[in-house]
Amino acid sequence: MDNTGDGGDAASSAARRRRATLFLVLFGLFIMAMSARGITSAYQAAHGGGVVGTLTLASRTCGKAGCGYTGSFVSDDGRTHVTTVETDDIGSDPRIGDRVKARYAGGRAYAPEDSHAWQDAVVFILAGAAVVVYALWRHFAHRRRPT
Repeated sequence: MDNTGDGGDAASSAARRRRATLFLVLFGLFIMAMSARGITSAYQAAHGGGVVGTLTLASRTCGKAGCGYTGSFVSDDGRTHVTTVETDDIGSDPRIGDRVKARYAGGRAYAPEDSHAWQDAVVFILAGAAVVVYALWRHFAHRRRPT
């Protein structure tokens, strides 16, 4: 009589659950890490940090999430010159060559007032944390308890 059928299925199922948990935890941590990269500078820019100046738009790329722009930044006092700056936080729909007011912080340009870029990052960080919590809850809730 072969008794390995049930034991093998249970072990295989447990291994699949462990792999799924590991994948979900790593995926959630990846979402959190990618979202957290620029949150500090975005928060600073939204609350008056960084340098105010003019961004001259040189190129635009658009995708499903909207459009991003690249251009050169010069501060109002003339001390800061950055040749390549990216932004997706320009409030209006500018054209290439337009000069728009911007706030430069942490290597990116943001809207000079009312930037909400940091709030988007917080949403994704919370979503990543929710994935991690769900994966760990699912893993520990399905563990067999000794009888």
